[in-house]
Amino acid sequence: MDTAAKILIIGGLGSLLFAFIMGFVLSRYRLADPMAPQERLLNVHVVSLWEGFMLLGLVWAVALSDLSAGVETLAAWLLIVSAVLQLAASFLAWRQRLENLFAPPRGLVYSMAAANATFGIAGLGILIVGAIKGL
Repeated sequence: MDTAAKILIIGGLGSLLFAFIMGFVLSRYRLADPMAPQERLLNVHVVSLWEGFMLLGLVWAVALSDLSAGVETLAAWLLIVSAVLQLAASFLAWRQRLENLFAPPRGLVYSMAAANATFGIAGLGILIVGAIKGL
């Protein structure tokens, strides 16, 4: 198995573990006050799940890719950094009770979300090129 695939698998499993932990936290909050809105915390849980699913699914793109192992590994690390930034931004937005990341003043959470997009597009772009090349 390629190093890039292993990186994506470990990252995906880590994201799913974080999602389960946040799901547990969410359930504790909901048990304490079932009627209190928990949209931000639910968002952390859902984003963590989706990041995990995405990283695990991208293992197939690595398998299809015809790029060098080093380039695929770079793409995997870019996607892991992107996922970590996404999870951290979602978590901090919940903890800071941010309503809108895009409304001024934009702080650290917005910067993390913007960096997430940059790293994610770069990593995904590499794997798309590799998958198309491998067809």
